[in-house]
Amino acid sequence: MAKSNAAVMAVRVWWPHAGYGGYYVAEDLEDRGVSEKADLIALLKSVREDHPDVQVSTNAIRGNPVPMLIGAAQGSRLAEGGTGLELDRSGEGPTKRIT
Repeated sequence: MAKSNAAVMAVRVWWPHAGYGGYYVAEDLEDRGVSEKADLIALLKSVREDHPDVQVSTNAIRGNPVPMLIGAAQGSRLAEGGTGLELDRSGEGPTKRIT
């Protein structure tokens, strides 16, 4: 059981793929946002199963990671950044990667 009744907000910030000479949009940004959030939810599945009493919310934001994460962390008592977990695209599930 969670001892502090604290909630976790997991945020994934993404940016459209870079093209030659700058950024261009060769993808549907709305679909990409939905896909990014689905990947984040999949990454957190085992964490939620291991800690069912902890409230976890998710958000996928398009933009520059630094200002987006600073904005998302406003009012937080603790903020952690990094790649943390990465989705294993082989279908085996999430894999932990510490960087």
